[in-house]
Amino acid sequence: MDSWLPQNATEMVIGAAFIAVYAYGHYNTPESNRSSTTLGRFIACWLLYALALIVIYWGITLAAWMFPEIVNAVGAVSGIASFPGEGGGNLADILQSPITTALLFAALLPNLPCLQRLDRRLLHFFWDLGEIPQHAIKLAHAMYRSRFNILPGRWAELERDARRYGIDPGHLDVDERNTPIFVWAMNCSLLLEMEDLNTDREPHYRRFLEQRARELESIRADYAVYSSRISAYYRRMQDHEAWPST
Repeated sequence: MDSWLPQNATEMVIGAAFIAVYAYGHYNTPESNRSSTTLGRFIACWLLYALALIVIYWGITLAAWMFPEIVNAVGAVSGIASFPGEGGGNLADILQSPITTALLFAALLPNLPCLQRLDRRLLHFFWDLGEIPQHAIKLAHAMYRSRFNILPGRWAELERDARRYGIDPGHLDVDERNTPIFVWAMNCSLLLEMEDLNTDREPHYRRFLEQRARELESIRADYAVYSSRISAYYRRMQDHEAWPST
């Protein structure tokens, strides 16, 4: 071991960096995982997950050096005791290369049943630790229960959109929160907020919205249909009020 450590320490560090990058992609699958919790919690739990994989990777590499007979015996049971081809050797000889071990580890982790089960348990543990996606669910419930307030600076834009859809701006009343017009105003305000984020000044949000362009277009289409129905509703209300009473 004394002769091994100095000449292989660099490869062990490179292999660990490779495993950490691999762990990030795995921990952030699907990509919505990142937006399902806070940045600090996501980074901390990803690093812990990566550290767990690195410890396993280092353990396999060290075992190949310290206990080659045991590693070969385990490989024989798994059916991978040796590697064919020119220069091929037994399993312990192959795993004594830290870079090779890192590549094999990343390739076999999602495919080898025993490693796959271990990886799934680690993933679920660190997803739960990072509150993925529980944090987003709790925020959604908190937002659902909270009072929605339209920003004062939005009212001019709301009146503009109301005229565009043939809605009388005089119907906009912030105090009547359970009316169809307030629901329309709330949706309009949220869409305007998303449009403000979809600019070059907010590249992260813009990339997020571009990746979900289809869903955003569906929301806009539903909003246009709802706006038309709101306009028709208030026109009928005005017509009804204009009818002479009998």
